[in-house]
Amino acid sequence: MPMLVLIRHGQSAWNLENRFTGWWDVDVTEKGAEEARLAGELMAAKGLDFDMCFTSLQTRAIKTLDLALEAMGRLWLPVEKDWRLNERHYGGLTGLNKAETAAKHGDEQVHIWRRSFDIPPPPLEAGSEYDLSKDRRYAGIAIPNTELWIVDENDRRVGPGVVGQLVIRGATVMKGYWEKPEATAKKLKPGPVPGEMVLYTGDYCRLDDEGYLYFVGRMDDVIKSRGEKVAPKEVELVLMNIPGVKEAAVIGVPDPILGHAVKAFVVLETGTDLHERQLQKECQSRLENFMVPKYIVTVPSLPKTDTGKIRKINLQ
Repeated sequence: MPMLVLIRHGQSAWNLENRFTGWWDVDVTEKGAEEARLAGELMAAKGLDFDMCFTSLQTRAIKTLDLALEAMGRLWLPVEKDWRLNERHYGGLTGLNKAETAAKHGDEQVHIWRRSFDIPPPPLEAGSEYDLSKDRRYAGIAIPNTELWIVDENDRRVGPGVVGQLVIRGATVMKGYWEKPEATAKKLKPGPVPGEMVLYTGDYCRLDDEGYLYFVGRMDDVIKSRGEKVAPKEVELVLMNIPGVKEAAVIGVPDPILGHAVKAFVVLETGTDLHERQLQKECQSRLENFMVPKYIVTVPSLPKTDTGKIRKINLQ
């Protein structure tokens, strides 16, 4: 019979200060480190052994696991880290003293914020010092109090792996563009809750099977060819990784059969002798068939703005 053993992290700095921690990353105290070592010694004494270990992405949990495994002589065990094992996100409660918060809002309300499955804590204020939206650990996932999904051109939700427009709902969604009602109406549309507006971002994205979000390109930039969506940036990166290619720019050009055909403009390194057909074969080995440029043109240089950005509008 498989056995699962759950261990709470050792005392953290904010446990000691009686503060709401949640996703905020704080270290264990000396007492917390000793608690972790004692837990490891106890498991070893009880004859427990493991094949696999799991932890969150938080320092206090990772250190607790490492110290316990070291005490067991099992530092070599494989470890899988996942944000889904993080503690509850406390939103606007993060950093507050628990006793002071209970005195202000009442024990019952604080208990609901801490334990409820359907009532989240109050959201973080804009610009909060505890905002983790730019933390690399959480790149590609929706920030707390935010929900996102992908829709097709008929506004139907699509599943993993399908490219569509990113839609976002939650406390972080803007109220609209200042004095631009028409632009606002294009971006904000009624959401699932009466009176709620959700944001249609104009970004083509896809979700994987684990819920991680991948940016494909701006809707204005994406090429629709053969009924598929082609992100110029993906094709450009492949071209740029071919030895001898210095720069690349990809656009869509009208095509009576494909709708739009993918066309690439390539600048070669000095002294490089690459033909269009060779470049196309390289693309065929690295890209899905519908993404391979139908036309590849080598040019001496690409038109650019004063800031060095490629002016694709000048490419035909």
